[in-house]
Amino acid sequence: MKKKLIKREFLMSLNECLGITTPAVSAGGNGSPGEIDGPETARAGILSVIIPAYNVSAWIERCVESIEGQGDVVKEIIVVNDGSEDRTEDVVRRLQDRYENITLINQNNQGLFYARIHGVCQALGDYVTFVDADDYIESDTYRKILPVMIEKQADILEFGVRKVKDGNVLYEFIPKSSQCNGDEAIRRMLERDGSICSNWNKIYRNALFLNSKFDENIRMYEEDKLINVKVMARAKQVISIPLAGYVYETREESITTKAMTKDYLSVLDSNREIYRFIKKEKPSLSKIAGRDFCARLVFCFISLREMGLKQHEISVIKKELKKEFRLIYKREKTGSYRPESESKNRTYMLSLFRLSPAMAEMIYRMGRYFRLLR
Repeated sequence: MKKKLIKREFLMSLNECLGITTPAVSAGGNGSPGEIDGPETARAGILSVIIPAYNVSAWIERCVESIEGQGDVVKEIIVVNDGSEDRTEDVVRRLQDRYENITLINQNNQGLFYARIHGVCQALGDYVTFVDADDYIESDTYRKILPVMIEKQADILEFGVRKVKDGNVLYEFIPKSSQCNGDEAIRRMLERDGSICSNWNKIYRNALFLNSKFDENIRMYEEDKLINVKVMARAKQVISIPLAGYVYETREESITTKAMTKDYLSVLDSNREIYRFIKKEKPSLSKIAGRDFCARLVFCFISLREMGLKQHEISVIKKELKKEFRLIYKREKTGSYRPESESKNRTYMLSLFRLSPAMAEMIYRMGRYFRLLR
């Protein structure tokens, strides 16, 4: 009874901070590289898997089937239908007839950030993770890594990912086996030091979300990094496992591969909130967050011409970006700090942009031009 009461209060606090009412929920129907050392089994029914879904009717069945195949460690699958205009809802309802542990949440289109948080609001497992609906999980991944997470008493576990297209592996990220505290995990993620910012290659202790506020006006683009920073700030133990169990499917229609538009500028909203949060809650990390934010400002500045904007819009936005860059760069003394893991290109562009934004943009465009000529 006490656990149910705490969960109800958790849902209420999250819903209140989001400014939403509890969404309508549909219950279920009828019925690699790296060796992992640790216990062979985990308790049954401890993991809630959250799937944000938008116009993914062609892929979501494969995604769900890959999760159902993980064994009895999966307590529930929560699909958050983010206002899909195709047959996504119909496919999920058909899957509910096959599996009793699927919950469907329908919401108006609000973006990945709110879809993920809505799923967390309903999650009943001791641990939660996220899977994009057009991706899938390798066989037995959760069954292999959850026992290690439990044995190590970790709050967050990061594992590897394989990026594929048409069956061909394009890229693999396999983290080294490690453990650290939450502050160090934030540093590693922001500096790209053996960690990436995605939510879907991590498992979280559900309690990390308790009483945390996620009320920012964020829709997409690095919203996962914002979620990570907030929960890592509360984590005592974060571990990494060298196993590539998440398969990231590249397709033309996805958010990350479609042509850049003005919507991409929302990446600054996510990173601005990250910087503000760290400045307030983790001031010892503000220099790191400031440099990462400056890098995003530079990238958006030099990419404006690719976003289909009119010239007068570009001029106004450039002025704002330059002003914000100079403010953060000066406040955090960004020029005096360079992470060892930072690429030479990023270091060069940050230094050049400080001296001449126009020159930085020209060099960037020349570099792209010559790469195309190769």
